[in-house]
Amino acid sequence: MTCKPPCLSYRSFYLLVSLLAVGYVGNASSQTYFDHMSERRSKTVEQLRRALTTNDLRLREERVKKAIAGLRHVGDLRQALELKEWNDEDLDIARRDLDRRLRGEVLSRFQTEVRRAIQTGNPSAILAVTTMLGEMGTKVRGMGATGIAATAFAPDLAKLTKSDNGRIREEAANALGTIHPDPRVAVPALSAMLRNETSVGGRLAAARALASMVRVAAELAHQRGIGGIDPLQAEYINVAATIIPEAGRALEDSVTEVRLHGLEAFRQAGILLTEVIPDPFPERDLPAPDELKKLLDADQQKIKPVVDALVKESAGLQRAIADPTDAIALRARRALEEIAEARLKLLRRRAQLPIPPQEGAEGQTADAIFAIIAANVKALGKGLEHPDVRIRLASLDILEAVADTPGQPLGDFAVAAVPALSIGLEDSNRFVRWQAIRILGKLGPVDGRAEGLEGLIRMLHDDDLDLQVAAANTLAAYGPLARPAISALGNAVERGDPEMRIAAMETMQAIGSDAELAKQTVPILIHALQHDDARVRATAAQTLGEYGEHARTAEPALMKARQDSDPEVREAAADALLNILVPPKKRQLK
Repeated sequence: MTCKPPCLSYRSFYLLVSLLAVGYVGNASSQTYFDHMSERRSKTVEQLRRALTTNDLRLREERVKKAIAGLRHVGDLRQALELKEWNDEDLDIARRDLDRRLRGEVLSRFQTEVRRAIQTGNPSAILAVTTMLGEMGTKVRGMGATGIAATAFAPDLAKLTKSDNGRIREEAANALGTIHPDPRVAVPALSAMLRNETSVGGRLAAARALASMVRVAAELAHQRGIGGIDPLQAEYINVAATIIPEAGRALEDSVTEVRLHGLEAFRQAGILLTEVIPDPFPERDLPAPDELKKLLDADQQKIKPVVDALVKESAGLQRAIADPTDAIALRARRALEEIAEARLKLLRRRAQLPIPPQEGAEGQTADAIFAIIAANVKALGKGLEHPDVRIRLASLDILEAVADTPGQPLGDFAVAAVPALSIGLEDSNRFVRWQAIRILGKLGPVDGRAEGLEGLIRMLHDDDLDLQVAAANTLAAYGPLARPAISALGNAVERGDPEMRIAAMETMQAIGSDAELAKQTVPILIHALQHDDARVRATAAQTLGEYGEHARTAEPALMKARQDSDPEVREAAADALLNILVPPKKRQLK
């Protein structure tokens, strides 16, 4: 059979399949780890794996014991622990108890051999151990449902951070950052390095490890929280709460990279908060108000240690936001954005209460986070003038996270933010302009003043259609205060793209419908009734109807529109005529 384009040759077909397979594996990082390990599995470990596939418990014990006895090297013991065939978490009690006992023997031998390597004092052996433990991280289970094999070595690694060998100290710190150690063991060791190390490498390793510890806690909170609440959430919270003060100390370091890792710890703490704050309840599962209030208070009391730590160290974060070093200023904004997102999630949960409480743990916690953000509003505003577009956009991301707050008065924060957003409307970058428009729409008028109005009116003539429409929609949020925009809106209705014409007319409706406004807009709307796009004609008719008796001159055009080929236009024209000719206040109910 002859194959014509676009048929693939067999060679091309198999190449395509191979590429797809690589892409699939690349998206499954933990699976990649174990698959990669299986490729390097020793013969003795492979014998153990096969023995673990035995179903008969008596034979299983006999074969597994024999295979375990053949394990000689640390690498073999580590690979043995990694095997997925262990059933030490099986629902079958007999099988589970057997595998726990046998796997426990492997774990005990592994720990003994690793510590023996450390005790040799040989730098190469010690560095090999720190590398191995760092690579293991949290990927290899310890005993029980929630254990991590490498965590047990935290005291050993903490001791190594005091080694005379600088490289060993750094590698030990790096490993501590990945194994989810007890913070009571790891943090004092890393803190001592941060304070006492004269080498940049040592302080850098300590700061990196502190940030990594919070990152690992956030990742565990995400992985183990899927499908339910992880009972170890308090443990993750404790990690972040213990590390934030040390991260604050890192922000005072003279080396930029050290400060960056300190800020990364703040950022990861914000991510952790977002992970442990539950999602809002589905409407069908919403508890009774009293029960919901108790759940909210309990949830927010849980995260309070991290929030308190962030509040205490907020001055350092504030200095970083205003730092002249671009990398520091950007990382600080990324951290503040994650903290703002946590607050937003908190308040979305709280908004589910029918009557928000005056006081409560959840309100106090949200207010404490808001205070951290509000302290930076001026620096964020100044960031909209920064030459680096990443910093301008990052500043806007934070302002938008606050503007999204459901039902929360923003007071002085909004007053300070709006002038900066007006500057954003003039930005050369379309994404900055678009986001500034959107945030202004969410904030709306501040203290009865239409701040930013002139910039929004100019945006109606922007080269980008999406920005034109966004500006019109934001002006609609200003209501009658957007009255000065009526002329520009009229121009948009006369000469704009259909989408823009529709948005402009909808904004006209939001501004008002008095006689003076009608005098300016009714002729334009009458002309719009002849547009080729039925949506434009229908919106024009609807807008004329909003003017009521002030749009009487539109009666002939609307009568003609009653015969339009489009049913929505006909319906809108009929409604408009009734509003114009029989105003609601004159109708008699029968």
